[in-house]
Amino acid sequence: AVLQTANVIMNTTSLKYIGAGFNSIIGILCPVLTALISALLGRRFAVLAWLGIAIAIAGDAVISREGLRNLTVEGQSASL
Repeated sequence: AVLQTANVIMNTTSLKYIGAGFNSIIGILCPVLTALISALLGRRFAVLAWLGIAIAIAGDAVISREGLRNLTVEGQSASL
């Protein structure tokens, strides 16, 4: 419960500094990195599990596309 509360607080606070699209990309990377680290430590995942991860990333990228276009770097707008 404590970690979930900290996650919500940090996620909400990060919205002050980065856009929602980029924040969502960072959020989707957490389960992906967990799966990759688990695979490196010997856990075996089915191909369907990796396909599900890829679909989740692609869906998040499509939804977040506009947010990524509006990233700001040191106060200046940067387009991707």
